[in-house]
Amino acid sequence: MDLRLAYIGEEISGLGFRLAGARTYTPPATSGEVRDAIREARADCDLVLLESGLSELVREDLTAMLIEQPVPPVLVIPSILSEQELTTSALIDARRVLGIG
Repeated sequence: MDLRLAYIGEEISGLGFRLAGARTYTPPATSGEVRDAIREARADCDLVLLESGLSELVREDLTAMLIEQPVPPVLVIPSILSEQELTTSALIDARRVLGIG
């Protein structure tokens, strides 16, 4: 079974995920648009990757969505364009969560 992956975030990272075969969503940074993208992605995919900057816009809504329906999961990931430091240990942890390392 192939893993259907979705990425929700900014366009530059989205291009890389699209090349890797993921369905990508690059909504405007408004809570309503991000919420709609999450709902659509969860309806169509097995795992949703959500860019951390957008996750802040919908934190309470996302928590409620995941409590109501925990599957498919939503994994919050750092943006390649953000000032967040992506450490080797964070990459290893993400690989473990995804079952690829």
